[in-house]
Amino acid sequence: MQKTKKNWALRIMVLALAFTLLSTCLLSNTLAKYITTANGSDTARVAKWGIEITSNLVIFDTEFATDNEDYDETITLSVLSGNSDNVFAPGTTKTINLASITGTPEVAFEVKFSVDPASGYTSTGTLSSNGLWTVDNGNEEYEPIKWTLSQNGTAVSGAEDVTFAELVTALEGFSAHYAPGVDASTLLSDIEIKWDWVFSVDDATDEKDTDLGNQAAAGIINSVLLDLEIQVVQID
Repeated sequence: MQKTKKNWALRIMVLALAFTLLSTCLLSNTLAKYITTANGSDTARVAKWGIEITSNLVIFDTEFATDNEDYDETITLSVLSGNSDNVFAPGTTKTINLASITGTPEVAFEVKFSVDPASGYTSTGTLSSNGLWTVDNGNEEYEPIKWTLSQNGTAVSGAEDVTFAELVTALEGFSAHYAPGVDASTLLSDIEIKWDWVFSVDDATDEKDTDLGNQAAAGIINSVLLDLEIQVVQID
C-alpha cells in the first residue's frame, strides 16, 4: 500500500511538471512576433530667386554727333535739341541694350517683354489713329524710322529694319529660357534695340522728311513712345 501511494505521488509530480512545461511553451509561442522598424527625417529650404533688373531703356538723345567727315572738325554735333526734349532727324541712329539682370536663381526661368498699348506714334501728344505720322497735309502715312531687335549681335527673325508695329510684335513674341543655376548677369547684355532714320534716300523721301521737320517748327509735335516692361518669370 505504501508503495502504491508513492507511485501515484510520483506520477502526479511528473504530470504536473509536464503540464507546467507544456503551458510555458504554449505561452511562449503566443507572445512571439516579428518586428521591423525604420526611422526617417528630412528638411528643405526655399529655393533662391534673387533676380534684380535695371532698365537701360534710354532710346533717344538730345544730341547726335556729326557723321560727315567733311565737317566733323568744325561741327561736332549735327543734331541738337533746343530744349531738354529728345529728338531725332534724318541721319540719326542709336543702338541700346535693354537691361541688366543680376541673380542666380535655383529655379528655371524665362525672360520676356510686354509693350504698353499706349506705345506708338503720336502727333501733338495724341496717339495716331493710323499708327503712323502723316505728311502732305495729312494725305499720306509716313514712317521713316526702321527698327531692329537683335540678340548676340544677330537680328531676331522677322525683326530687322522693321516698322514700329513689327518691333512690338517681335518684342512680345520674344522669350528666352534658362535652366536653374544660370548666372543672370550674363543675360540681356546682348539683347538690343536699334533704330535708324536713313539720311537722304531719294527726292520723294527727302520731301516727306522735310514736311515732318516743318511740322515740328510749326508746333506740331510728332513723336514715338516705347513703354517696355521687362519680365523675368519662373518656369513651373
